[in-house]
Amino acid sequence: MGKFQFHSKGISDRIVTPCTLDVSDYETSIEMPKSEETVKALWDTGSTVTVLSEMLVQRLGLIPSDICRVSGWDGNPITTNTYNIDVVLGETRIEFVNAVRGPLKNIDMIIGMDVIRQGDFHITHPSYKTMLEFEVK
Repeated sequence: MGKFQFHSKGISDRIVTPCTLDVSDYETSIEMPKSEETVKALWDTGSTVTVLSEMLVQRLGLIPSDICRVSGWDGNPITTNTYNIDVVLGETRIEFVNAVRGPLKNIDMIIGMDVIRQGDFHITHPSYKTMLEFEVK
C-alpha cells in the first residue's frame, strides 16, 4: 500500500514528522477551502490512540463522532470527544481513524498505536541520525 520514511538531522528522543489529515469524507462544521492539511505529528508508541490538539480540531472545524474516557496526560481519566479522520503518510493512507481531542502543546497530533499497529514500524539510528520507516502492505 505504501511506505513513509523520515530522516532526522541527528539522534532524536522525540520523532515529530509531517503528516497530512484528510477530512473530506467526514462532516465538518465549516466549509473547508481544502480537504487536507499538513500537520506536525509526534509518533508515540506509549499512546494507545491518536490524539488531536484542541487548536487543530477548531482549525479543521471537526464535528465529534462520539465521546470516550481516556487517561494519560496527568494520570487522571477525562471524558473527551472523538473525531473521524484519515491519516496520510506519504503514499500510505490509514482510513477511519477515531482520534481523541487532547491538551497538546507544540504539536498538532500524536500518532498512537491505533495507527502504528496497522503497518511495519521501524526506528534505526544509522550514522547518528534517527530514521523512521512505516510501511503498510
